[in-house]
Amino acid sequence: MVPPVAMKTVLVVDDEKAIRTAMSRALRDHCHVLVADSAEDALSRMRAERVDIVLADYSMPGATGEDLLRAMWRAYPGVRRALVSGTPPDHI
Repeated sequence: MVPPVAMKTVLVVDDEKAIRTAMSRALRDHCHVLVADSAEDALSRMRAERVDIVLADYSMPGATGEDLLRAMWRAYPGVRRALVSGTPPDHI
């Protein structure tokens, strides 16, 4: 387990609770994990807490993960970002 002081904060963004839970469990021994169920929720969490890395599902209702990462790129350029998807669209 990584000491708490050295832990990075990862924000997991997915509209499916089971996926958020599974990803959180997989990451919790290695980093501080926050979760959000939408792009809007993710941006709100980022305004409230420091986030180092965002893992965003591509396919979500409303704003997609791609939309979220574009918005983050402008507002939080230092945050590392990654799209995740079980069924990515052809252009990804």
